[in-house]
Amino acid sequence: DRESSSTMISHGKDNEIVAAATWTKVWRHQLRRGGEAEFWKGLEGKPVQYDIPPTPEAAPPLPDYILRVLRNKLYHSEDQIAQLSLEEAQERVDEFYRREILDG
Repeated sequence: DRESSSTMISHGKDNEIVAAATWTKVWRHQLRRGGEAEFWKGLEGKPVQYDIPPTPEAAPPLPDYILRVLRNKLYHSEDQIAQLSLEEAQERVDEFYRREILDG
């Protein structure tokens, strides 16, 4: 998601115990590690697992024939078209042609 993981360095008192909630906030939320063990692996210089959701794949573009019907026959705006899946767009085009045949 193009964010960097980072945290601030604390210059607190030596041997001061960090609260569990604060510790969790550091490794889970600030450093975005998959678990506390991943934090320690990072300190050892080993590869770590980040707790970042995968980027969803982009939907394939709609075919030109579907775009032409949606724009020129059904008068959909670009925003309306962008909200449609391929299946929804195809269904609207099919319905348009069914009406054309029936009303013929």
